[in-house]
Amino acid sequence: MLTILNNTTFQGKANKVEIEISFIGAASDGTKSAEILMYKNATITGGAYSAIDANNSVISVNTTNTITGGKLSFSAPLAKIDRVNLDTGAGHMHFQLNPGETYSFVGLSSATSDIIMALRWEEYFS
Repeated sequence: MLTILNNTTFQGKANKVEIEISFIGAASDGTKSAEILMYKNATITGGAYSAIDANNSVISVNTTNTITGGKLSFSAPLAKIDRVNLDTGAGHMHFQLNPGETYSFVGLSSATSDIIMALRWEEYFS
């Protein structure tokens, strides 16, 4: 579905900003159950990264890539018609990205289910 990257440079300087995923939301609508998966530092093939906001955010996103490998950091099952909202912020699950690291979010289903996802993250500028 998408990969987010904590860029190694920000505004022409080495990036030292850590980010943390603070919310994950997902919903499914289809004829079979589905699952959302989150992989850290998978190998990314294809697509291109676009800055979320080059002036104010260290994050870029790639929505047309293919991934292989990586560390499975999280998964959540979804029924045929379902939704999940997860508070993953400080004190909860600790999904952090240092500069140069990625999280890839994938939706899986054995049928043609529609899966949508929403993310929120914190960028810890010092």
